[in-house]
Amino acid sequence: RAVAAESHEFSPAMAMNHSAVIIIIGDEILKGLTRDENSIFLCQELRKLGYAVKKVSVIEDKVNIIAKEVRQAATTHSLVITAGGLGPTHDDVTMEGIAKAFGEELMTNDNLVAILKKHYQTDTLLEPHLKMARIPRSTVVCWPEGKTFPLLKVRNVYIYPGIPRYLKSGFLLAKETGFLQRCDQTFHLCKVILSANEIDLASSLTDLEQRFRTRKLSVGSYPLEDESAVDRQVKVTLESVDEKAVKEALELLTDELSDCILETKFENEESALEIQSEEPASHVDEHLYVGHVQKCSGCQALVDDVYIQSKCDSHIGRCMKQALDALDSAFTRYGPDQICLSFNGGKDCTVLLHLYWAALHKRWQFHHSPVLLYITYGKPFPEMDEFVGMSTSRYACHLIRKESESVRSGLSDLLVSHPHIKAIAMGTRRGDPGGDTIDHFSITDSGWPQYMRISPILVGLLIQVDLIVWCHM
Repeated sequence: RAVAAESHEFSPAMAMNHSAVIIIIGDEILKGLTRDENSIFLCQELRKLGYAVKKVSVIEDKVNIIAKEVRQAATTHSLVITAGGLGPTHDDVTMEGIAKAFGEELMTNDNLVAILKKHYQTDTLLEPHLKMARIPRSTVVCWPEGKTFPLLKVRNVYIYPGIPRYLKSGFLLAKETGFLQRCDQTFHLCKVILSANEIDLASSLTDLEQRFRTRKLSVGSYPLEDESAVDRQVKVTLESVDEKAVKEALELLTDELSDCILETKFENEESALEIQSEEPASHVDEHLYVGHVQKCSGCQALVDDVYIQSKCDSHIGRCMKQALDALDSAFTRYGPDQICLSFNGGKDCTVLLHLYWAALHKRWQFHHSPVLLYITYGKPFPEMDEFVGMSTSRYACHLIRKESESVRSGLSDLLVSHPHIKAIAMGTRRGDPGGDTIDHFSITDSGWPQYMRISPILVGLLIQVDLIVWCHM
């Protein structure tokens, strides 16, 4: 069923702001008929993953309201979680709202149909059943092994049922499988219990936060209602992604208020160590890739993320798998130093670079760098040179730059300067001029320098911006 398209923008910059929005969907919450247990769980879990929850919305089961809320959140924050509205009844309209948010159609997913037939033990599904099998066209559907129901996301919107036990198990499974990964920051929290009236602390706490304002230290103050306590008590929290700032602030607070401090506790020191031992998510510091190949947990996480997404039951997943299979076949035919990737900063070759990088390191475990070929003729735009250079550094590539009169003469020069190179990977698609006559592997045309052209993304793979985490085009 078609859904009316509405304009929207999806900025790659938002992928780096480490913020999240939770959208609870259901009239029953707003009417007080059902207690919302999902928000506190999601806030706590997202915090552990390094995401700062900026907003929790509880909204009606209305398509237009859902579409507006999702669209606004998805275009300004790294991550959006929706909960509720996935059932078979007339008021379960979350999928329709998300589809409308991105101007997409609802499509019937055959695998979901099969799962529903098995679950309800019938070969004939009624309309309420089929409703649960309709999802937005670009939905990424990931089927963890041995699990009955899949994990779903549309762009940066992760979709969960409203029943708390199902939401919790789905969220934890997404984290466990890497479908939902942590970002590259950790919150450090210190709790201080003081025997004092909150009003007596106000001036000191205000000064403390102002002193550390450039280091993003958050100072919280919360009166404690402990009937067993003789005096009034206040819990003060010091929190920042800058661990050193938290410790310095605690030192200042202790110096000023030592007489009334009852307890000091770094609540998440142990959990922070556990988190740091995990593989970070796709947002990896660019300095890990400058100048040389350096295997790290972040690099491996990126490789794993590409292959996880290639196993998802979606158009993008299938196209990614086809491209990765073609690259694997190329690495079987040629050594890593015999292939270069034609790169000029365009969207197709940038997508290919990300996949090429992952396939190369999956096979050779970070022992080889991708080789990029950048042929320029005339005067290239400065922005193009800048992006090529940035990509070269961030993916730890070896760059071969040829300034020539044409692509053909540049390849002729390459034959002389780098005779060991036998194949060139290209971002050519079947819709490009001349693309309808080539396959994944095809020799260059007569009259051209003889190279094997490798075209892994012929099918027109369009990876969502959140996958290409370094592309700020």
